[in-house]
Amino acid sequence: MSQIALIEDHDNLRELLHQFLSEAGYAVKSFGSVEEFIESQACADIRLIILDLQLPGEDGLSFSRRMRALDPQIGIVMTSGRAELTQRTEGYEAGADIYLPKPVEPEELLSAIRALARRMTLLNEPADGGATEGSAPILNLQRFELKLGAQTVQLTKAEALIIKSMSMSVGRKAPYWSLMSYFGSEIDARAKSNLEVRIVRLREKLVALGLGKRSITVIRGFGYQLQFDVVVS
Repeated sequence: MSQIALIEDHDNLRELLHQFLSEAGYAVKSFGSVEEFIESQACADIRLIILDLQLPGEDGLSFSRRMRALDPQIGIVMTSGRAELTQRTEGYEAGADIYLPKPVEPEELLSAIRALARRMTLLNEPADGGATEGSAPILNLQRFELKLGAQTVQLTKAEALIIKSMSMSVGRKAPYWSLMSYFGSEIDARAKSNLEVRIVRLREKLVALGLGKRSITVIRGFGYQLQFDVVVS
């Protein structure tokens, strides 16, 4: 990944994240607004954008839609103080690969970037060296479909977002509370039981696709882990 653009209007946070990511070995360019980023003419060099949603001028959602249309393969990590289910869903529909509620710890952001970089590597590798249509399922977020070879299964919107969320997470692991939110559930014992039923249904769809009964496994006391790589389109 050649360059990361950090678009954040909070000066101190922008400087902190810029320094942290630079020390981690990434080439980072920082901007206080979308307009500043566009005026810099840095777009051609950028492979991943860390994008705050509440920006002066053009907001993050609008800019994410434009960038995703211009470059479907670019990585987009959204950060926002808006963490409700409808708001996160809106972020993903606007083009986010990963949506992180604020306040974001630098270490968590770094882990998200590394996880996304691995997914982007899969997308950009040549056919004999990475995940291809025959070796890794393809998740279509427009149609909510998962395809493996000639087989396709229809997913619900929440199921598609869950697979994407786990595939982009470190180790493809997601905590219970995070997955509950995709079904609009309160975080309590009843919601956890509801989640378990829904995961069973999702696992059945994955079995039908040929991914096996252990395609999603339980991590006791934590959540679930996806046991296969996914190409997101």
